[in-house]
Amino acid sequence: MRFNALIIATSLLAIGGLVAYAPVRESLGLALDDSWQLALIHAELALAPLLFRPALGDRRKAFENLASAAACWGAGGAVVLLFSFASMHDLAWQTRPLSAGVWLAVSGILSLGARFGPGWAARGRVLLLCAFGLPALWHYLMLEYGEASADSLTSVSPSWALATNDVSYWPLLLAGVVTWAAALALPSRRSA
Repeated sequence: MRFNALIIATSLLAIGGLVAYAPVRESLGLALDDSWQLALIHAELALAPLLFRPALGDRRKAFENLASAAACWGAGGAVVLLFSFASMHDLAWQTRPLSAGVWLAVSGILSLGARFGPGWAARGRVLLLCAFGLPALWHYLMLEYGEASADSLTSVSPSWALATNDVSYWPLLLAGVVTWAAALALPSRRSA
């Protein structure tokens, strides 16, 4: 749990370095421009629910999780800004509020689950991965089979919102604030 920020920064550096390698970048259809920077930002958003590990335990551990989430957001943002030389625009700066909302929601949900035990934290991770990943699939299936659009699901998935350029922070902020308030307000369990 102490190394959450280091793991996030190292993973993003590895992804950025790998995607900067010309054969890999070209095989993905990316150029050393905004598309490469956007791919790194999507990786940052995807790493939050995948790699954040909350400490299990009482209210003190929840406060440690909050500090760890802030460190992860800062480390991830530093790496994204480090690679911002590739972008002609301010994509890295423009996506910092979205990244903060993602980290707030992800860490809040996982920390609330961690207050109840490791099984609940794992359930929270599955819920986050489904919420963040499935809207784009639903949109594709609706277009393919129903000739309808699922653009309204952008409020659920930050990567889908970023891809469609329809970013809404309120669902992430609401989920983050409510779950963090619950994680910090829950009384500690007493041993019998």
